[in-house]
Amino acid sequence: MPRRPNKRAEPLSDGVCDIYTVKDESEAGDAPKEKPVFRYRLTFAARAIGVQRKLLAMQEHAELDLLIRCPLLPDLEVRDIVQIDHEQYEITKIETPPRVIPRVADISLKAVKTRYDISGLF
Repeated sequence: MPRRPNKRAEPLSDGVCDIYTVKDESEAGDAPKEKPVFRYRLTFAARAIGVQRKLLAMQEHAELDLLIRCPLLPDLEVRDIVQIDHEQYEITKIETPPRVIPRVADISLKAVKTRYDISGLF
């Protein structure tokens, strides 16, 4: 018997995150000059990082520092920057869990080693 979709809305009430994309602002032939561009402000729910997910990340030689669930956006991309409480993270993986209505995305994040200057962008 097929499972019915979850009709209950997912509570996304753990906080607010800002999403930025990184654009190359350099002239042709010059060294790359990355500049973050504001895209979205979203609510999110913090998710527990399970053993299975942590092991999969280790197999892919990927870092996994935080896992959040937010509304699904069609143009969300890996390598976008997410800021949560003045901490910056890079999106490493985007998954869409089945049978969840409204559609959401589980986003795997790793801490950014070199912070981007995003003051005054929003």
